[in-house]
Formats: sequence, structure tokens, C-alpha cells
Amino acid sequence: MDTFEDAAADFARFAVKQDYPPNLLWVKPTDVVLAKWNGRWTYFIWKGDPTERQDRARVEYDAAIARNVGIAFEGKCKTDRWTICRVYVPVDDVDAQYRMIPQTGVKLTVVVEPLATVLVESKIWWSILKWITRKALSAWD
Repeated sequence: MDTFEDAAADFARFAVKQDYPPNLLWVKPTDVVLAKWNGRWTYFIWKGDPTERQDRARVEYDAAIARNVGIAFEGKCKTDRWTICRVYVPVDDVDAQYRMIPQTGVKLTVVVEPLATVLVESKIWWSILKWITRKALSAWD
């Protein structure tokens, strides 16, 4: 099986072919808020430290490889500079079948028409957004 770095490089090449930027910003659903802004649905993404986020994605990838389960790299949205993505590990075989994730290997996907995306770099603004949307369900699960 490929290393995380190899799989991420494959994903970056795939994303570029779909008109996404080559820089990958790995997030978890808790790093994402979906809200209306200027009359349209928009993803607000907590940027955080991209290196720390990549390290966390590597740990998730390695754990899935150790369990011998399929993995999906999902590009959900983008900015001018970043492909906003996540490592998705299916909960069970039914979840994997539903999402068409192979039992081994990595499925690469990106959204064809992604929603507008805003990176949030201020902890204060991020806290306000999280508080305002505290009762909303996760948009990425």
C-alpha cells in the first residue's frame, strides 16, 4: 500500500485535473461550518496549522491501513489556494459499500460544483461562528 505522502500526491494530481488547487488543507467535520452568507450557502473553514492538519490526516490514513479498510480522500470545497479535503474511513462494510469505497486502496473524489468557501484564521471569529451554528448538524458527515 502507498504511504500517506504518495496517496496525497496522487490526490493532489487528481484534484488539479478537476480544477482544484494543488495545495491540500486537511480538515475534520468539526473544522467546517455551513451558513448562509450574502444570500448563499457558504462553507467556513477553520484554517489552523496546515502542517498539523496534514500530520493528523497521516495518522488517520495509517490507522485505516493498519485495519486493512478502504479509505476515501474527499475534496469538498476549495479556495484560490487550497483544496479543502478530508480522510474518510468508513465505519463498517455497509458504509463503505454505500460510499463505493473499495475494501483496500484509496478512493479519490472532489465535488464537481463546490459551494463558496471562506477560510477563517481568527480564533475569535471562529468561536463566534461555532457558537452561532452550535445547533446545526455537521455538513460533512
